[in-house]
Amino acid sequence: MDAPRLDHILLWPLQLRNFKQGHVDKWAEWVETQPESAWRKVNPLEDVSEDQRSSVLAYFHPFVRDILLCPRPGQESMEVLRRDDIQTAAVRMYEDSEPVVLRVVRAELYLFEARIAILVLEVETDQKLPLVETERLLDRFRRTYAPYFEGGKAQRCPAEVLWSFANGRTLKSTYETGFRRPTSGNQNIRSVSEHWSDLLFPLIPYPAPGGEPGWNDLADERMTAMTYLAVDNPESLTTGEWIRLTMLDPGEAHTLPYSKRFLANFQAKYCYDRFWDPKTKNHEWMNTRFCCSGYHFLMVGSAVSGFFTDARSGALSHFRTHYFYIGLLVHMQHVPLLMFLEKLLRATRLKDKAEYAESVQQIQREFAHFTSGVWFIELTPQVQGRELYEWWMRRMGTLKLYDEVKAEIALAHDILASQESSKLNKAAGYLLPLNLVLALFGVSGIDSKFHTSDGVYIGAIALACLLALLLGALWLGELKYWIKKGWNWLKRRRG
Repeated sequence: MDAPRLDHILLWPLQLRNFKQGHVDKWAEWVETQPESAWRKVNPLEDVSEDQRSSVLAYFHPFVRDILLCPRPGQESMEVLRRDDIQTAAVRMYEDSEPVVLRVVRAELYLFEARIAILVLEVETDQKLPLVETERLLDRFRRTYAPYFEGGKAQRCPAEVLWSFANGRTLKSTYETGFRRPTSGNQNIRSVSEHWSDLLFPLIPYPAPGGEPGWNDLADERMTAMTYLAVDNPESLTTGEWIRLTMLDPGEAHTLPYSKRFLANFQAKYCYDRFWDPKTKNHEWMNTRFCCSGYHFLMVGSAVSGFFTDARSGALSHFRTHYFYIGLLVHMQHVPLLMFLEKLLRATRLKDKAEYAESVQQIQREFAHFTSGVWFIELTPQVQGRELYEWWMRRMGTLKLYDEVKAEIALAHDILASQESSKLNKAAGYLLPLNLVLALFGVSGIDSKFHTSDGVYIGAIALACLLALLLGALWLGELKYWIKKGWNWLKRRRG
């Protein structure tokens, strides 16, 4: 079987590094104004028709629109940059094969105040490809570096990718780059292929020389992908083809990539079949199927259906707007949670108690801001949109990850509370002698005689005991915590 029409969107989550304190609009301005930068700030809906714009805005809840599509001035938590100079990507699967030429629909960079970025690249082709070649293209083009080498040759990635630019420039890139030695740490880091790193310029891989702003990959070499696939006869796809397309694991149509036991609940777990029932009488129009493995969202329908192939108001339009924004939101939720786990891990390695407490409290504040500001279980009043969003979140493990992060932060808070309780108990122990003095002379007696000579003498003793206790606590280090915390606060204020 051939695939007459393919639309493919790649999403690459990145961690922003070395950006100075400031708002996300300042970061976008820095990217836009660097010499030779092709990026420019845009409104995410500036290039769509008025009908598409109205449809997208009506699809999402107002609080989602305020964050993602039309934020209020001064309250932006996201900025979008776009470059229009890349026209095509010619992808050569093997050294001796003809390249598949993909038209670049959009190249966008989404910056979020959580110090993450998501690179979005959308490509399309109406070149008829055998389905197995389509599977290979989907699996390999998403790779940012070669997953492994055999005989010095990069495996399971394109042999070559060629960007063609509007000004006539071309950039040819291969994956034969091996490992890149990091400047710190003890782990080898793969070199990202040149065509991907060039696409992100002026952002450069972290660690950057001279402390320049850069990016750090948050996953392995496989980007998340979204695929719209129009075929002549969707119901003729075999079980093996459905599984291979969903899992991005190319192979023969009548074979399975995994064991039958592992795939026993494939349809129930990975397929959304609200509009998939083409073999039932009077349901022939129900020939659109959604599949999702978490790292791949797949939409398959009929190439002869006017609605499915309509790029203005039909299924293709919905794929490029409604479903794309659902995928963007899933990643906007998932990636910060991974970063929270990383921050908690770094906090546990701090030896200084004051620094540990300050770090945990900062994580608590950021997580509360994340939960109240950008974490939502529901994003649209549309039933199908709600179901797809929750389904994708579960395939990604985002809901489970949120609960894990929440529990880890609560545990860290309990540890801090226990330490504070221990300090209070020790402080009460140091004040015990003063309590005994007050009990010996009587609080009321001191009050009544404080202005007599005897009262002054007793009061002086009590004050001397209190001063001795305070000095003793300082000597023993109990007040060091608060002094250091205050000193760190003063340094931040001065800086």
